[in-house]
Amino acid sequence: MKTTERFPYPVLSAFSDDIENSTFESTVIYQTDKKDYRFTYTITLHNSTIIQLLKEHRAVLALHFECGRTFFREKYKIEDITWSDCITISGTIVIPWSRICGKTEISAFIYADDVIENYHPEGLHPDYQQTTFTMRPGEILATSGPVILDVYSDYEPIQKPDSIIVFKLDKERETGEIHINLNSDKIEVSLPKNMFDKYEALRTDKQKEGIITSLLGIPVLMEGLRFIKETVDENLSENRRYRWFRSLEKKLLEMGINIKNEENTFEAAQRVFENPYMRAADDFEKMDRL
Repeated sequence: MKTTERFPYPVLSAFSDDIENSTFESTVIYQTDKKDYRFTYTITLHNSTIIQLLKEHRAVLALHFECGRTFFREKYKIEDITWSDCITISGTIVIPWSRICGKTEISAFIYADDVIENYHPEGLHPDYQQTTFTMRPGEILATSGPVILDVYSDYEPIQKPDSIIVFKLDKERETGEIHINLNSDKIEVSLPKNMFDKYEALRTDKQKEGIITSLLGIPVLMEGLRFIKETVDENLSENRRYRWFRSLEKKLLEMGINIKNEENTFEAAQRVFENPYMRAADDFEKMDRL
C-alpha cells in the first residue's frame, strides 16, 4: 500500500507538514515459531482531533501488510486501545509462514470510517487558514509510511561448514577446477570426478575433518563473504532469498563482524569457522602418532 503520495487534503505523516506539532509513528519487528510469523508492533499517535475520531468509531486504525513475492495483501484493524491525549498501542499479529516470504511492506494508517464534515484537525498548517474538509469513508487521515522487512522463516545455524556448503559430484567432468554456485539455498561446490572421489575418502575419516575444512571450506566461505560484502543495499532483499546468505549474515551479526568494513575476508572466514587451521594442525599431529 503506497502512502507516500500527496493528498488533496491534510494528512498527518512524517513526509508532510500538513499537520504540525503532532505525531504518528510505528515500529514493527518479527519473530518466528514452528509455523507462524509473529509481528510485534508499536504505534504512537499524538493528535487530539484524530484520537477523538477513533474514540467515536468514526475513524479506524489499521496495519496493512504487503508481500510482492507471494502477492499477500491484508489489512488488520487495531481496536484494543487505551485512550489518552497521546496514545501508544502495542500488540502482535500472527501470520502463517505460507503467506509471506521475503520483502514485506508494513504500513500503519488511520482512515475515515464515516463521512466527517468540517474536518479541521488540531495543528493544521497555517497555509490552510480556516479551510475545512469533508472526509469520505476510506480516505486517509494519518500514515506512518512503510516499514520494510525481509521476512524469512528459516535460518540455518552455522555449526559446521556443511551447514551452508554442499559438495557435489560434477558428472559432466572427469578432471578440472572446482566450480562454486552461490545462487542456491546452500553454496554449491562442484568437484570433478577424480577430485570428488578423494574428497569422499577424506570426508569419511573423522580425524581429517579439520583438514577438509581448511583445504576446501575456508576458500568457499571467503567467496560467500565476498558476495555479501559486495552486495549493495538495494540488492539485499533479492540475495536474502538464499538460505546460506541469510544464515551467514545472521552469524556475522551475532559475532559482531561488519563484513563491509573487513578488508580481509580470509581472517573473517577463520573466525566464522572457529580457527580451522588449528584443528587441522591437531589432526596432523594425531595422524603422526599413529
